[in-house]
Amino acid sequence: MPPEMLLSLDEVHHRYGKEVHAYLRRRLDSPEDAEDLAQEAFLRVARSGRVEELENPRAYLLRTAKNLLRDRFRRDSLAVFDTGQEVTDEGFAHPAPSPERTAGARQELEALAHAMAGLSPKVRQALILHKFHHYSYKRVAAIMGISPKTVEKHLAKAIAGCRRSLRQQGSPRTENVIDFSNTEPQRVSDAS
Repeated sequence: MPPEMLLSLDEVHHRYGKEVHAYLRRRLDSPEDAEDLAQEAFLRVARSGRVEELENPRAYLLRTAKNLLRDRFRRDSLAVFDTGQEVTDEGFAHPAPSPERTAGARQELEALAHAMAGLSPKVRQALILHKFHHYSYKRVAAIMGISPKTVEKHLAKAIAGCRRSLRQQGSPRTENVIDFSNTEPQRVSDAS
């Protein structure tokens, strides 16, 4: 960018602030969270001290916002909630499974782990985020930086790949080891 085209932080905010906020708003359930992350993105850009040197401040700002969004989703997925109360086993019926049932469950788990290991990394990541972390297609897409439609395609590949692998392993439960009958399009808030 020619020197006369270099922008100050105020100019960058004036030109791209609404776009950054809209980008974050589309990916978050809360307008307040979107505003907080937009402010954090501008703060990080300001702290970098490089605003006047940037050839493409819009791209730099959007990349910063995307990274903050990804960090937020990762942090949220690792959050542990503490109720402040000790949970005890009293009042819960939990009969010990038989040794045969334990061995069978372990074999099924190992077969599923083997089947998932055969998936491509992106397909496996989409499967884990959706089925094990219970994230919506929209949230998985935001974390992975892909579209919800691509998430859907990755999950279809995961189903087919796991079932094929389980059949090849001779697993008796190929159809319901991974039950995808209740996946999308239900709309559940990811704010929790």
